[in-house]
Order: sequence, then C-alpha cells, then structure tokens
Amino acid sequence: MVIKEFPKKNIIRRWFKENSPWCPLFGVIPFQFLGSNSLLKNPVKGRCLRIIEEARELWDVRHPLDLAPFFYSWPKPEEASWYPNKDLLIARGIYLHVLDIFGAAQIFNPDLDPDQIRHSEILWHARDYGRSFMLQVQYADQKSYKGAEEIEDYKMFGIFSIYLAWRSLEEILTEEESPDSPTILRNLLLAEAFFKEAENIQKAKLKDRPKKAGQKGGGMRQKVPAVMEVVGHANIKSKTKTVLGLWEYLKKEFHGEKHFITKDSDIFFDVIDGEIENVMTIKTFKSKGKKEFMKEERISFRTFQRYTSHLKKESQ
Repeated sequence: MVIKEFPKKNIIRRWFKENSPWCPLFGVIPFQFLGSNSLLKNPVKGRCLRIIEEARELWDVRHPLDLAPFFYSWPKPEEASWYPNKDLLIARGIYLHVLDIFGAAQIFNPDLDPDQIRHSEILWHARDYGRSFMLQVQYADQKSYKGAEEIEDYKMFGIFSIYLAWRSLEEILTEEESPDSPTILRNLLLAEAFFKEAENIQKAKLKDRPKKAGQKGGGMRQKVPAVMEVVGHANIKSKTKTVLGLWEYLKKEFHGEKHFITKDSDIFFDVIDGEIENVMTIKTFKSKGKKEFMKEERISFRTFQRYTSHLKKESQ
C-alpha cells in the first residue's frame, strides 16, 4: 500500500480554508510550517506574526503565539471560558465581515496607492462601515452581539490589521502569493497602518483616563517587592506554571473584594461592569512620622512577565 504524502500547502489549505474560518483571537498559528529558520530567511512572515500578536493584545489576548492554547482554527467559546464571551463573539463578527467592510470603504481599490490610504480618511471610513455592518449583525442576533455598536475604535482597527496579516501569511503558506508580491506588501502596509492607528487611539485613551489617588505616570523603574511575593505564591499554588498560567491564577483568586495582603501592600484586580480587568493593582502603604501615605501602581501582563524571569532560572 502506498501512502500519498500531501504537500504542506494542501494541509494548510484544508485546515484553515476548507474546514472552518480562522478565529482572529484564538486561531492557531501553524508554526510547524514556519520554523525559526523560515522566519530568519523570510522577514515578511515575521511581520505577519508580529502584527497578529500585537493586535491580539489590543483585545487582552496576551498568550505567546507559540503557546496558543488551541490547535485548530475556530475553538468553541466555552473552550475559552476565561475570556469574555461577548468580546469573542464581537471580534469574530467583525472579522467575518471584513471583506464587505473593506469593499464598501474601497480599501482594496487598485487605483489607490497604499500610502494614500495610510494617510487618508479611508481608514476611518472602514471604521464607519464596520459599525454599520455590526449594527446589522446585532439587529439580526441581539443575544450574541449585544453591545456590538459600542466596540471601541482601536479594537476594530486591531481586527482589521489581524485580518490583513493573517490573509497575507495564509497566502504565503499556501503558495498562492510569493512573500514579495505587490499584493502581500500592500496588505502588510495596510495592516501596519490600521495597527498604528489603533495604538495611537489606545494611548490617547489611557492618557486621558483619570488617575487614582497615589498613582503616578511612567514606567516601572524597579521591581515592587509585593509583586515578587505574589508571584512566589502563584508559583506554589497554580497548577499551570507558565507566565500566563500564573497571571490567570492571580486574576481568578484575587479580584473584587478578595485581595492578596502582604505586610505593607494590597494586591488585586479591579472588576469593571462585571468583568475582571486585565491589569494588576498594587497599593503600598508607608508611614513617615505620624503621616501615612498610600502609593498605587498598576501593571500590565507584559510588565508582570519581568517579575517571573527568575523562575525560569531556578527551574534550570
């Protein structure tokens, strides 16, 4: 009996084009067909992956791409039970309508140079058409897409950039386009333009956000001892020892009224509108003479990773 060996491009086409759609937030990346050597030789693939990873962070999906928790393209919402179901459905709803949205906004108009699109109102036309399509989707299925009209601009732009980056990567892997083809390069320019716009919007929003008492701007200059303590606690108690596993354990255990208390600090995750915020809050209490002071800091998952570097060294 002779077993026919299918080319890799056919396997990818069957996985990601014929079987099901690809989820913008949790669709698996076929790393077995990329490899480090492939990425080094072909930086275009690296650009695609970077855009997907960073744009997913706009939706608070922060797992490393090579440690994606799913091994197929369209996991069921209940399989990502830790992630807000409403956000997942809305992200997918936008993604499935991107072609219609881009068609209406003339994003793929061959008469327009990518640089014209990158520096014009066309990006915002795509946003407007995106909202229009999501309103139609919400009207058809209010249960699944309730609140779709309130989706923030930077998140919508994030989905647009993921779509363009994944479409480019998929066409390279299935050999429908070469990495240096005008179509691929055009799509990547647009993906980066949407992502840059999304970043600018998000930064402006964070800048305008009212600061809480004791909170200061700027990055973390030195590690906070209390965070090191809570990392050690999570490393002992959590069944999953990855950085994401420790973060998710702490979110689950210490949110709302339940805090992790140290000698002079209070650590917890805020709950806003019934959802756990993906930012850790640390309140540190100090006294000087008869006066007492409270300093509050908020760290993201990316900053949290800095506190776990010693765990890898200890395990070696």
